[in-house]
Amino acid sequence: MTGDRYFTPQSLPQSLNAFNTIKNAQSMIATAYVQQQQQQCSEQQQQQQQ
Repeated sequence: MTGDRYFTPQSLPQSLNAFNTIKNAQSMIATAYVQQQQQQCSEQQQQQQQ
């Protein structure tokens, strides 16, 4: 099995840690993107009202 050397007990926590870090970063980016879209939307509505 060539896969054994990638998933040794020592390296597995590091892989999971990196995966969680990437997942957290993606969710942060997604949240920021949604907030930005909502902000633009409300700004456009305010301009139309004036």
